[in-house]
Amino acid sequence: MPHMTGTGMLAMFALCLVGITVYSFLIFLPCWIIAKRRNVAGSWWNWVIPLWNSYIAFRLGNGSIKQATVVALLLVAGAIGFVLKDISQIVMVAGGLLLGSAVVMFFYISYNWLMQIGILAGVHKHLLPMVLLVLQVTVVVGLVAYSILDLGTTEYVGVIDNTVNLLSWIFFLIVAVRTPRAENPPQALL
Repeated sequence: MPHMTGTGMLAMFALCLVGITVYSFLIFLPCWIIAKRRNVAGSWWNWVIPLWNSYIAFRLGNGSIKQATVVALLLVAGAIGFVLKDISQIVMVAGGLLLGSAVVMFFYISYNWLMQIGILAGVHKHLLPMVLLVLQVTVVVGLVAYSILDLGTTEYVGVIDNTVNLLSWIFFLIVAVRTPRAENPPQALL
């Protein structure tokens, strides 16, 4: 591989930053559309900055920072339990229980967040959680089981998973575009 100059490294860094920003914006585009149509969206820059737009979308769906903090702490404690598995088997079991608790709580928070976004979008409150969470988790579990049981060729597992993710995002975008406009005067989210 040829030696890269400082300008080349700067260009690569700029391309990576632009890619992360565009990907982050596209992921939260349906939430921004719903917020704009309901007149609760903040300034445009709130939705462009990576990580900040995820916080804004989380708050749009009445996400609880306390619950998210508990999930993060459970994940860290569970990971520490797995790292320290050489100490005792009970530490590893406790780490596994903490990780399992974090995953269950994450699904609970995600389901409630999607339910609030669905209510804000004006659709049935269980439509978005079923399509964007339950369906995708079911497909992933089915694909993992298919791969583990070795029922056939597994070369298209990634293609199937990516296709389901893309179709779910398109469905979310269609729901967002069909969100009725609010009649009240504009308000800021933050």
